[in-house]
Amino acid sequence: MPRFLRDLGWGLFCASSWTWCIGTFLPFLMLRLHGWPGFWLFLVPNVLGCTLFGWWFTPASSRAFCARHQKLMAGFSTVTAAYQVAFLAWMLPMAAGFVDEPGCATGSGMMTALALGLATIAALGTWWRKDAAWMAVASVATLGSIALLWQVPVSPMGEWPSEGTLPRRDLLLAAPVIIAGFLACPALDLTFHRARQSVDSPRAFAIFGLTFGLTIVGVAMQWDGTAAAPGVAMLCVWCVQLPFTALAHLRELDGIVRHGALDVRFECGPELVLSGPRVGDSLLRALVMVGAVAALGIAVQATAPESPFAWYFPGETGYLRWLAMYGVVFPVLLLAARAGWGFGKGVMAVVLAAMGAELGFLQHSAWWLLWPAGVMVMALIDARRASRSTR
Repeated sequence: MPRFLRDLGWGLFCASSWTWCIGTFLPFLMLRLHGWPGFWLFLVPNVLGCTLFGWWFTPASSRAFCARHQKLMAGFSTVTAAYQVAFLAWMLPMAAGFVDEPGCATGSGMMTALALGLATIAALGTWWRKDAAWMAVASVATLGSIALLWQVPVSPMGEWPSEGTLPRRDLLLAAPVIIAGFLACPALDLTFHRARQSVDSPRAFAIFGLTFGLTIVGVAMQWDGTAAAPGVAMLCVWCVQLPFTALAHLRELDGIVRHGALDVRFECGPELVLSGPRVGDSLLRALVMVGAVAALGIAVQATAPESPFAWYFPGETGYLRWLAMYGVVFPVLLLAARAGWGFGKGVMAVVLAAMGAELGFLQHSAWWLLWPAGVMVMALIDARRASRSTR
C-alpha cells in the first residue's frame, strides 16, 4: 500500500476510534452549561492531545509503553467499550420514542440508523483481524459523518451562546481536569498505539486531528439548545461510530488475550480474507456479553427508566460519572504509575481525586475540582523526579 494511503487510512481509523460518546454528546452539555467558550475548551486540548500523540511516540517507544502499562491500557479499553454500550442503552429508547423526550428520531430515521450500525458491525466482524478492512470502514464512517453533520446543521457556530447556565468561574476551575484528561488519555488508547506502530511517520496523526476536529464541530452544530433526544443525523453517527469504537477496543483486548501483548505484526496484510470470530474465540464471547448487556439495558430503559435496575446509566448523572474515568481516574492512574507510587498511595490518590470530581461536577461545587487537579500535579512532580533519577 502506498505510504500516503497508509497514513490516510490510519489517520481516519484513529479519528473513527476516537469519535465516541464523549465527543458526540459532551459538546451538547458544554454548550448548554458554558456556552461556546466551554465547547472550545473541550475541543482544543482534545484535538491537540490526539494529534501530538504521533509526535510523542515512535513505533519503538509505543511498544515499550504498551509493555509497561498493558494492564492499565486493557482496563482503559474495557471501560471504553462498556461506556459506548451504556450510552446507546440510554439513548436508543429515547430515539425510538419509548421515553417521553422531545425531538425523537422515530420511524424511517431510526431504522436507517440501526441498519447502518448493524452493517458496520457485520463488516468489522467479517474481517475482524484485517487492518485494511478497519481502515476502509473507518474512512467511510469518518468522511460520511463529517459530510452528514456539516450538511444539516441545526445550530451553526454563529448561533452558539456565549454564556451557559453555570458561571464562568466553574469553567475555569474545571479547565485543569479537562485539559489533563485529553492530554493523558490518548497515551492509554490501544487503537492509537496500533496505528503508531504501523506507520513510520506521525503524518497520520495530523490527518487524524484534522478530521476528528471537523467531526466534533459538526456534532456541536447539531445542538438544539436542550441536549434532548437526537435528530436523525446525530443518531446515524452514534449508530456507526460507537459500535466501531467498542469493537476496535474489543479487538485489542482479544489480541492481548491471544498473544499476550499488543503486536501489530499478527494483524498486518492488505488482503481482505475472511477472518471473523470463530466459535470459542474470546472475541465471540466478548461480543455475546456486550450484546446481552446492551439488550438488557435497552429493555430496562424502555420499559422502566426509573427502575433501580437501570443503575449503570441513570441519565446525565451516570454519563458524567463515566466521564470522570477519563478526566480523573485514568490520568491519575497513569501519572501514579509513571511516578512509581505503590498500590496504597495510588488507591488513595484515585479516591481523593474521584471524590473531588463527584462534588465538583455533580454537586455544582466547582471549587472541589481543585482536589483532582492537585493530586495530578503531585503525581506529575513525582513522575518527573522518577524520570530524572533513571537517566
